[in-house]
Amino acid sequence: MEYKEFYFEIDDIKFYANYFSDKLINLNIIENIPQNIKESNPPLKLYDYLVGYLSGCEIEYSGEYQLNLTEKEKIVLENCRKISYGKILSYKELAEKAGFKNGSRFVGNVMAKNPIILIFPCHRVIKSNGEYGNYGPGVNYKIKFLNIERRDKND
Repeated sequence: MEYKEFYFEIDDIKFYANYFSDKLINLNIIENIPQNIKESNPPLKLYDYLVGYLSGCEIEYSGEYQLNLTEKEKIVLENCRKISYGKILSYKELAEKAGFKNGSRFVGNVMAKNPIILIFPCHRVIKSNGEYGNYGPGVNYKIKFLNIERRDKND
């Protein structure tokens, strides 16, 4: 069992990824790559996925991952992963799809601690009133990713 971490940049976005036993356990955006850390090349499946996604391609991640969450949280994220490219759902709608009636707040909390952004596209989940809501790396990234998906649909 080996733990690996990767710091890398694609299209001016700095990423941090963790793997355990060759399974992705964390993918996030960071503000700066720490000075004492060298950039490193992530596994090819992750790199290809991110390059394709950021280029506006509707693409599925084919690598393995592991969610270190409760079963209920995993259910929410697996339902989040089913949100189609270019589509959005409200926290309430996602809660209902995951089988948690009146679970909007729970879904919001799960989205806030999503360990594998973009692959579990929590940026596609918004407030019922149409506002963007929060996003771990910053709302500016949520808007950027939604715009990438809209641009692809409008071409």
